[in-house]
Amino acid sequence: MTRNRIEESVPRQRVACRRCNTKKIKCNASGETACNNCLASNTECILINSQRGRYTRRHTRTRAANVPTLSQQQKASIAVDARPTGSKVHSPILPSYQPQVRSPQVGSDGSTSVADRDPNGAFYLHIADQTVNPTNNQRITDKVRTLFLGESFSLTYVVHDVLSPFLSNAPRYKKRLHFPIGEGYDPSVVGQHDIVQNQRILLQERNLLYQLEPSTLERLLGVFFRWFNPAFPILNPSECMQNCRQNEMSLLVLNAVLMVTVTICDDEELALTRLENRHQARAVFYHQAKTLFDSDMEPDKINSVIAVFFLSFWWGGPNDEKDSWYWLGIAIGLAQSLGMHRSTARSHMSERTARQWRRIWWSLRVRDVLTSGSIGRPQHFSERDCDVEMLELEDIYDIYTEEDSEQAHYAHQIARLSIIFSNIIVSRYAARHADSLSQKINLEKALDNFREQIPRPLQYSGINPDSKKGLWSAMLLMAFNFGVILLSRPPRSIDIDTVINPESWGNHLMAQSASNEVTRLMEDLLSAGMGRLCQIHTIPALFNALAMHVFSICMSGAIGRELAENRARTCMLGLRCLQESWPVSGWILKLWVDIMERLKAKLSCTPASSDIVPHSAYRGRDVVGDFTTQQLRTQLNSNGSPVSPSLPTTAAPPINGGFDDMGTFRSNNTRLNPWVLPNNDYTPGQDQLLPNMFVLDCFSQDPVAEQLSFFDSLNVPDWDNI
Repeated sequence: MTRNRIEESVPRQRVACRRCNTKKIKCNASGETACNNCLASNTECILINSQRGRYTRRHTRTRAANVPTLSQQQKASIAVDARPTGSKVHSPILPSYQPQVRSPQVGSDGSTSVADRDPNGAFYLHIADQTVNPTNNQRITDKVRTLFLGESFSLTYVVHDVLSPFLSNAPRYKKRLHFPIGEGYDPSVVGQHDIVQNQRILLQERNLLYQLEPSTLERLLGVFFRWFNPAFPILNPSECMQNCRQNEMSLLVLNAVLMVTVTICDDEELALTRLENRHQARAVFYHQAKTLFDSDMEPDKINSVIAVFFLSFWWGGPNDEKDSWYWLGIAIGLAQSLGMHRSTARSHMSERTARQWRRIWWSLRVRDVLTSGSIGRPQHFSERDCDVEMLELEDIYDIYTEEDSEQAHYAHQIARLSIIFSNIIVSRYAARHADSLSQKINLEKALDNFREQIPRPLQYSGINPDSKKGLWSAMLLMAFNFGVILLSRPPRSIDIDTVINPESWGNHLMAQSASNEVTRLMEDLLSAGMGRLCQIHTIPALFNALAMHVFSICMSGAIGRELAENRARTCMLGLRCLQESWPVSGWILKLWVDIMERLKAKLSCTPASSDIVPHSAYRGRDVVGDFTTQQLRTQLNSNGSPVSPSLPTTAAPPINGGFDDMGTFRSNNTRLNPWVLPNNDYTPGQDQLLPNMFVLDCFSQDPVAEQLSFFDSLNVPDWDNI
């Protein structure tokens, strides 16, 4: 009677939620209230279907007698989390794992072994045993799980410097950092079977499961491996295709891949997904992959690194917390926990697995430096902590043949460029950097040497619209010129001394030349109809090129302004083409439409502000080169075409016009965008410009009303209301 009263006064929680059951932690969820663990992690709390009372119970002694014991070959029992006996729950998604327990074995001296007293200790004992006895080392392959032990870890010191030299049979002991985990010794994968099926069940229960037809899936994967995977050669095309046909590919990786694929595929292929638009398609596959990752439904750590890396190409909004930088940080952290940032030369790793690791790590590094340079955030890795060998062509030929030489050379060259790119960010933009002229000179020489050493298959000679050859050469030059602009763009448009100071970081001519080449590349890509296939680093390259063109508008005379406007139109047209695939391009395009409109209003009126610097102060240092206005006029023929090879080239539309008898340049170009200034004659009275494009004074009376027409003409989508 007393026992019944106690049970009535303190109700016993009999059902746990799925998250607590999967992690094997205590759950206090009820039918209406979420548990504290789910509330703390801000995840949905879903109770499992309890198996209590649904099977015939056996006597306690009978169950104890049937508990299997471990074989004598195993060192210790499998490590599991310690928990009260009454807290065991069963999940309908993950097969329940019942820990195999045996009584501690008593030695001859009456003591018990460490592994028997503490099952978790078996994991580290297993690693230590492999180090002390090299003959027992298992070769690391893509099917074997690994553990990384860093140098500062105390276990590393005990194993390498204390035990191994004393107990090892090898005459010359060599340290290693990557250790294979024997079967049955990894607690994170115990009891997990039918992983893909369990992932599918979870998505179905969350009402998130969306699967494509096999023919559609195969076609989209073909797009991915042709137009995206060469940039980051992580996945093996043949293996992925085979796994998809056999329904064995991780849904976490598959959905992350599909999220990227629907970003770059054409409209015909997008329609096969039966989704309304590209934005919805990206969101569908993103949320499936994100749910699987948040639910810890992927035991393979390599798959987690790969999937989260692809999730870094998601950016839901300009102020989205889980943006590209967020996901990239998680991917790099997971890779470093596996030891991908360290050399595998002494890790007894198969060559095939070592090459895969190098491809993954260098893809992470390339993506990290480009993202850091794009949005101005710190890099996630320190070069002092990494000693991975450079990515070579042999590493890429594992998944691409020598016939695909352009793709293979691109991955190799972009990895080389990422080192220079990283040094540019650290040397000029780090919170603590030394203003050293030698650093600037060394980086400029490194860029020049890189450009000279580009292999012949990757040297840019235009784009073939039929075979699409030349895309990867253009993408490499986009990244190269992006780095050149970051290194050499002038500090401020109103600081005359800084502009002409050779010891400052700015190199105006170098930055302007790189901006012109970005513009020319974008025009070639648009002419070939390949703007949709551009890598995402094309957007920050266009952003920086536009900044330099606006810099030219602010500091040039009439001719320089018109040249800069022509180039700016091409860059903005490129952003317009990319905005459907990459929403961030649309956000940047809105910014530049507003900036160009304000510049038009500013330049069409006489500024009243007294701090405006007249353009005459810059005369003789025109932005189109080290040419004065008079020298530039003599370099142009009657059609306005440059005839001197020393004049920087441009990809802007040709200027139809010339100089009249009075020496004034007049344009016949009728393809003018609304923000292009009227072709007024250059007079000293119109010689003042806006030094800071973000100053809000002295604009037109109603700039907002004029701005709306530009958004309509450019068809900029409203991503906030889609």
